[in-house]
Amino acid sequence: MPPARHPYHKMMVVVSGSGAVIAADEHALEPGMVVLIPAGTLHHFEDRHKQPLCLLAVCLDPSIVQSNPVIAAPWRAIVDRWTAAVPRRIGDEYRRGRIERRIHAMIFEQTRSHHESAAAMWGHLLGLLAEVARAFRRPTRGVTSPATAFDGTLTWIEHHFHEPVRVPELAARARMSYRGYTARFRAVTGASVVTHLTRLRIEHARKLLRSGMPIIDASLSSGFDDLSNFYRHFKRATGTSPARCDRT
Repeated sequence: MPPARHPYHKMMVVVSGSGAVIAADEHALEPGMVVLIPAGTLHHFEDRHKQPLCLLAVCLDPSIVQSNPVIAAPWRAIVDRWTAAVPRRIGDEYRRGRIERRIHAMIFEQTRSHHESAAAMWGHLLGLLAEVARAFRRPTRGVTSPATAFDGTLTWIEHHFHEPVRVPELAARARMSYRGYTARFRAVTGASVVTHLTRLRIEHARKLLRSGMPIIDASLSSGFDDLSNFYRHFKRATGTSPARCDRT
């Protein structure tokens, strides 16, 4: 495509294929990379022969960044660490998946005419900016190794223990067999995936209860979808009931 300038910022995620982004310099693009194109930057993309690029893009009006402090904060956290039009690789496989899903969700909402779609778009945008900011909090280089991929699943669990967690998916993200993943997980953490996950959830629930949150809300916010199951695990882990904990 010919070089062009646009009046909006662009965040591009490479899903598949390979090629290059050309602005002041030329930089190779491969799956798992993100490139930020500030508004007004002359640039274009080129595909490698027989490997066309598939890109997910989010376009952001600069006036939104300037007028909305909620958007501006994560945006600044991203651009302060970024050289314009220079791609960076997402080293954490889980983070890459979450970033891509956020953009897919935004695209889906654009196709809907529901009144709540605009609110959903804003929510996904904030989530996307937060995911990208976290993904590049520390520099990552080169291709993700199996060890880094495994460590990425541990990081993901630390931040997303309140969500449904499936061990086969964790193993796939770590590029390991189910048995190999669970054995390594136990060797690294000293516990099974389920036990480790339950510990994180119970500890989070204790903090919420001590802050005054109702038991049922603390249970749901910590990843338990069944209250009786929460009571059972809580008593087993702490030796007391949730009702006693929220008064201590």
